[in-house]
Amino acid sequence: ADTGLPPPVDVSNAAHAGCLAFELSSGRQHYIVNAGIDTYGAAEFRPLARATAAHSTATINDTSSARFTHALRVNDQLGSPLIGGPQQVQCKRIDQKGVHGFIARHDGYLQRFGFLHERELKLSSDGNVLVGRDRFHRPGNAAVRNNGRDFITVRFHIHPDINLLQDEQERLILTADQADTWVFTSSEVMPEVEESIYFAGLGGPRRSRQIVLAFRASEIAEVHWQLTRTKIAGYPENN
Repeated sequence: ADTGLPPPVDVSNAAHAGCLAFELSSGRQHYIVNAGIDTYGAAEFRPLARATAAHSTATINDTSSARFTHALRVNDQLGSPLIGGPQQVQCKRIDQKGVHGFIARHDGYLQRFGFLHERELKLSSDGNVLVGRDRFHRPGNAAVRNNGRDFITVRFHIHPDINLLQDEQERLILTADQADTWVFTSSEVMPEVEESIYFAGLGGPRRSRQIVLAFRASEIAEVHWQLTRTKIAGYPENN
């Protein structure tokens, strides 16, 4: 998980706006990923791959948590560095009996939209359950009003080798040949499935999909979600 500050401007020409993004692997298989970048591919794809929406984290009003400069004088010297990103990223480890994780918060959206994004991830010690919570709040827990600038999108990009299915209980099933089966659930928001692109493949960009939780912070203060490794009849068995 990315729980650090962006790098200094003069070395951020390839940095991504992916604060609080995470990836999940199980065995040798990637399940939840970030879009990555095609180092040798078309240059026009790189700004897309660096944007927050290309990472498994949250955006507010479809805006990245950091910006990229387009000033020609700066770009000639530094490329397209990251600017205006989070100034503070607080992270605290969670080490409890049977559970390890963290709770982190960043202020990349505070100046523009007045929100802090807080993410908590807890992984069971047997590696079978990842519990997540995303919270969006004002400093001092001030009331959030619907002003048209509180639209939240939490994304989970799926590796293109993963099959994404929906069962009769409307749960999302993530499977792969000769690999583990994971189930995604969310209690407050009905997950949606949208198209995505995985840029980091050895053969270049590949089509993929993403799980999306979309809601307004004025209506839902926080969302809880869970990924559970399981065995389900009719799907590939766990190794």
